[in-house]
Amino acid sequence: MAVTVIESNTPIDTEQHFLVKAGPGAGKTYWLIQHIKHVLSTSNRLGKIKKIACITYTNIGVETIHNRLPDCAGRVDVCTIHSFLYDNIIRPYFHFIAEEEGFAIDKLKVIDDTIMKGWKTLHDIKGTIDKNFYNDDKLKEALSLSTWRFVNGILKFKPPYPIKSSSYPIAQSFYDEYKKYTWKRGVMHYDDVLYFAYKLIEKYPFIAHAVSVKYPYIFIDEFQDSTPIQVELLKKIASTTYSVIGVIGDKAQAIYGFAGTDPKLFDKFSLKGMKIYEIQGNRRSSEEIIALLNKIRSDLQQHSVNNIHSEKPILYVGDAISCYNDFKMQCVNTNITTLSYAKVTSNALRKQIGQIPQNEDLFNVIQDSNWDRIKVLRNSVTAIEYALTGAIKDALKSMKKIVDDEHKQIMLISRMLKDYDTYKNQSLEFFLNYLKDDLKIEVTGLRSGTAKNFYSSKTYSDFALYVSSPDIKSLKDKTIHKAKGDEFENVLVVLGEESNIKFLTEPKLDGTKDEQRVYYVALSRAVKRLAICVPTLSHENENILATLPIKIVRL
Repeated sequence: MAVTVIESNTPIDTEQHFLVKAGPGAGKTYWLIQHIKHVLSTSNRLGKIKKIACITYTNIGVETIHNRLPDCAGRVDVCTIHSFLYDNIIRPYFHFIAEEEGFAIDKLKVIDDTIMKGWKTLHDIKGTIDKNFYNDDKLKEALSLSTWRFVNGILKFKPPYPIKSSSYPIAQSFYDEYKKYTWKRGVMHYDDVLYFAYKLIEKYPFIAHAVSVKYPYIFIDEFQDSTPIQVELLKKIASTTYSVIGVIGDKAQAIYGFAGTDPKLFDKFSLKGMKIYEIQGNRRSSEEIIALLNKIRSDLQQHSVNNIHSEKPILYVGDAISCYNDFKMQCVNTNITTLSYAKVTSNALRKQIGQIPQNEDLFNVIQDSNWDRIKVLRNSVTAIEYALTGAIKDALKSMKKIVDDEHKQIMLISRMLKDYDTYKNQSLEFFLNYLKDDLKIEVTGLRSGTAKNFYSSKTYSDFALYVSSPDIKSLKDKTIHKAKGDEFENVLVVLGEESNIKFLTEPKLDGTKDEQRVYYVALSRAVKRLAICVPTLSHENENILATLPIKIVRL
């Protein structure tokens, strides 16, 4: 299908289905706002009661669009996909199918996305399906990964891959009974909204007509984040011929595969008479950053709209703290945002999936009466573990509780990261002696007794498991998923290991896994300066990277 290139301020036909492809920094939201205003000023199909539906996938997206349409609140419904379906399909029509689905509609009060995973819940379901040998932690893990998915054309609630308990895959009957159990209690999870909306439109096609008549125009932002159910629902509404459907997105920024999204759906999406447009400009990043982004992807080559110039992106080879410190010197008097892949889970989730014994809490139950020594141990280990995940500012915050001087904090964490393999599998006693003798941190030595026995019997790795991840609300550094939609003047992307660098050495953004797209999104957040940190770099990879518009700095 032919593609028409447009700019972020180009008006298009308001009465034709459309798909707009636009890369990072292209001004997608700006274009969408302008298009909505164009429809409001020219359409003769809205009248006094009909509206434009503008759907996005996050509450942040809803708020952003609301703020840019302050005078159009009565004529444009801006909402998430779940609230749109609930308000227009579930709320008015759910009673049509509630009884046959076994749902206690009289108990429905709120839409709840919390997993019902109490002991009694799991015990009752296991008893119903005669699978009492299933491990509760494995069942909780399986439920946390499960969504409604099409299996041979039929919707099934299940995880993306089989989860085993006691060497046996958890049977589909468990997931089916879990839904029956929650529905009998009036619990409708967010994902259930999609299921019930699909079931209603499938059984009662007039509902799609009713929605279409109410909304002659339905526009969906960030369409690459759609799931197969959402796409099918949209097609059913579009089939009525009353609504003009418009979708905007970028398949290279599809990073929610764990939630059931599929980037291929964006390219495959098609409606009768639909036109395809592409915005190739980038209004956010410098030409040097755009040059690197263009090397990573082949399907869309962007150009700078504002003609901003800056330094060439830097690839640092070294520990995260040393890289951060050097980059900080390049970004004088400006803030740095570090972005990393969300790999560290919270204490609660670790316990949930069985990585930590339920009856222990080494971090808070240290058999030692010397509080100064406990303080040094806890804050040193916390600083190391935060730094390893890219939460550099929070690592420095923990280290400040031991030493006041920031330069010394950076030096100490840098040294501890370089020596990580030396102590990670050794006893806590070994680690304390390392702090005292090698790093010259003031910490009381150990003598015989309870404290010495405790520290000699537990390893650093045992203890580090109990360090909770920084709370996302207070975290000064960001995970890449949380940073999507944002932009920052200076960005340092922290890679956990050298294998993560394949998005530069062997780019394949259309793969089935999200990882390469996640890092592409991270790089594209940068406005002025961009740096990437990797702990090691082989000569083979260095030779490949030498062909890219990037500066390599070994620390």
